Amino acid sequence: MSFDPSLPANGSEIRAAELRGQFNGLDEKLTTQIAAIPAGPPGEKGDKGDTGETGAAGPAGEVTAQQLGDAINGTPRNVDGISTLDIVVSDPPTQGEMQLILDNYNALVRGLKRNI
Repeated sequence: MSFDPSLPANGSEIRAAELRGQFNGLDEKLTTQIAAIPAGPPGEKGDKGDTGETGAAGPAGEVTAQQLGDAINGTPRNVDGISTLDIVVSDPPTQGEMQLILDNYNALVRGLKRNI
């Protein structure tokens, strides 16, 4: 089916076959138009065009042990070793449940800090 700009008619119910035909007609029309565009001349293999001016040298890439230590010291540690707290808390919570939550929270905070 070729593309028909009058379809679908205003106020008509949507019919899948009609819309599919419209989409296929548009696809065919675009494919034909794209195929008609002439290709430019082929470039030489590896041709990347002219290069620009060389920029200024960047900063040195070496990092001292002190700089690395300072950078790492500002990040949290891996806390994969701290297990999840899989409990059901009663309503109201008991003293033991609250203590368990507090202990797990403190373990997480200690685990995230590098300077402890």
